[in-house]
Amino acid sequence: MGISAFAKRHPVVTYYGLMFAISWGFGLIVLGPDGFVGSKPISGVQLPLVYVAALAGPIVTGLLSVGLVRGRAGMRDLLSRLLTWRVSVRWYAVALLTAPLLTILTLLALSLVSANFLPAIMRSGDKMRPRRPRNETAHAVEERRAVQRAPGAREPPGRMLGVRAAHRQGPHRRQPRAGEGWGHQDPSCPA
Repeated sequence: MGISAFAKRHPVVTYYGLMFAISWGFGLIVLGPDGFVGSKPISGVQLPLVYVAALAGPIVTGLLSVGLVRGRAGMRDLLSRLLTWRVSVRWYAVALLTAPLLTILTLLALSLVSANFLPAIMRSGDKMRPRRPRNETAHAVEERRAVQRAPGAREPPGRMLGVRAAHRQGPHRRQPRAGEGWGHQDPSCPA
């Protein structure tokens, strides 16, 4: 029994077998054995290829299955069905624009509750100034601004300790105050 005869006899099994073979096989080629089992993180270059593999599997398999089961007549029938417009253009516009418009409206409504739902460019006062790192605390931002405001001013000892610790410890841990751990008491530094 050949492949075409098996596909005609068992079209569903053929479809799922080909789909998993193409999707997972391409994913294995893109990620390699280590990334495929999750022992290695997926890089930014590999991620779009993984999505292509996941989407290409069902599409390519559908076309292959129609070709195996129905032949050229089936492919012509499929193509004619894909290119036949059954509704007017406005319904295609409704179908394609509903999700993006609902997403935008939802985010705008949620932005009334919290500014976290606004795009970053709308949250900053100066549109050209880069945003501060997420792990920089409000105290560290004030310290940095104070140093930036006074051009010739020297930074008090121990003031950068909080910024360095913020990068090391993350944003949710308590930051050391100026002079902690250094045996240093500077009256100009708020405790």
